[in-house]
Amino acid sequence: MTTSPSTPGDRASPVYDRFPASPEPQTMPSSTFADHPATFKFSTTNGLTITPKGGDAATELSLEDLICVVPSYDQNSYTLCYLARNDSNNPETLMTSPISNPPKPLLDQFLISKLPAHLTNPPTVLVSSASGSNDAESYYNNFVSPLLSALYDTHDLGPPSPIHTTSATTISDTVRDLSKNSEQQTVLLLAGDTAITEAINAAKDHVTLAIFPLGTGNALSTSYHSIKGHPLVAPLKALLHGNAKPLPTFSVSFSEGAKWSNGKPAEPTTGAIVVSWGVHAAVVADAEELRATIKSRERFGVAFQEIAKEMHNFLGQVSIRVDGEWKQVGSGEHFYVLATMCAELEPKFRISPDSRPGEKKMRLIYFRVETPEEVGGMMLKAFDGGKHLDDERVRYEAVEGIRIEVQEKEERYRRVCIDGGIVTLPENGWVEAVVNDKDEGVKLVWCE
Repeated sequence: MTTSPSTPGDRASPVYDRFPASPEPQTMPSSTFADHPATFKFSTTNGLTITPKGGDAATELSLEDLICVVPSYDQNSYTLCYLARNDSNNPETLMTSPISNPPKPLLDQFLISKLPAHLTNPPTVLVSSASGSNDAESYYNNFVSPLLSALYDTHDLGPPSPIHTTSATTISDTVRDLSKNSEQQTVLLLAGDTAITEAINAAKDHVTLAIFPLGTGNALSTSYHSIKGHPLVAPLKALLHGNAKPLPTFSVSFSEGAKWSNGKPAEPTTGAIVVSWGVHAAVVADAEELRATIKSRERFGVAFQEIAKEMHNFLGQVSIRVDGEWKQVGSGEHFYVLATMCAELEPKFRISPDSRPGEKKMRLIYFRVETPEEVGGMMLKAFDGGKHLDDERVRYEAVEGIRIEVQEKEERYRRVCIDGGIVTLPENGWVEAVVNDKDEGVKLVWCE
């Protein structure tokens, strides 16, 4: 893991500047952990073993549990940030403990000798009160807040105060105001995919997003972070050890009369995750209607079971753009139509295994099957490392854009999904999405 060097204009910290990335080992009376004498053993494969002097049991911290080491004011003194796990071995909270004279290899790998450029100034922290998992507040308190305190207390700045969403426009209003600054602004967004898309559309320029998976599907965070580790841990390490890079997006336009699920007209928008019609869009739409009665992700399973029973063939035309040319897909009846920039639409649901972070490509996943059992089997294969692509009925290819023209009478068959949001098209209406070539708009913090 490496840290991003600060740019020449960044505000430097005398504390961070005092310590090189790989300090020379020094002879000291003893090493300590949490102000108690201890010995350390660090392995680049197994992690850190902390053995207190006096016979107490050793503490084992795996590489995944180790987040970072932050320098303190005193030479050879640091703060160790690491994860504490519950009885089910799941990350429960981020702990910070003083540590002195830690092993040099530990510092080589985890020391934050300088804050990365996107954290040189304290970021804006947005906590969604209406995220799909309803866990944003606890995640902030247990993970993000302790980490920011460890980073910024050293600067005598203190951590930034979080902004909690109080309306449907809190995220877009806040990001829109930040984008008016002449300097790059970093936003820590504890929310789901829909909120990320709101931020993308509100940010005209000068905004860097660091995202945390507090929604229902969390496709963007899963695809950019979680494939590298635990979904609650990988975004923290990306924040510290990653870099801000342009986020690939696509532009979406609609026929007149298209409306979002809240009744507002569907104006041209920008997306970064998915465009779908057919089964996927229907499941997302019906699951949202079940939110009031089923809070958990189980509502998606309930919605899927009902839609799979119906086995409706969706009437319309689907076209894809390849090498600048539009060509038709299918014969007028469709079932599963999806184009995405993300490898996973939820943890382990590897719908597009070839998709890569930072890649300016959408990939089409298209198939028709005959029975509910076949639909379920296809989805299970997607959860099994993307093995649905082994089925010859699945069409999978990189595309520059997708256009869907609906020819359905019933409104429920005219719903399309844009990054988790639902748009209902009018009769004979259409939606078109095309990948953006230019590096404009927001940046995203992630690790290569």
